[in-house]
Amino acid sequence: MARTISEIKQNMTAQFMTDATIRSRYGFVDGDTFDDKFSKVSLENIIFFVVAASIYMLESLFDQFEARVDKKITEA
Repeated sequence: MARTISEIKQNMTAQFMTDATIRSRYGFVDGDTFDDKFSKVSLENIIFFVVAASIYMLESLFDQFEARVDKKITEA
């Protein structure tokens, strides 16, 4: 079952905020969250949304494909 766009984006931003290289480049400290540091219209936020929406579409397509394959197997 496909995850929601917000779930995918949350996973991505959580990993982004824990990366040591990114933390040092952006100057993050412990306890910082993505939503606290980046606005809704920031380039980073927009990029993460676009990638999350793309992943959601791919997962949805795979779900539909899986359902069609299961139907064919059941019919056979």
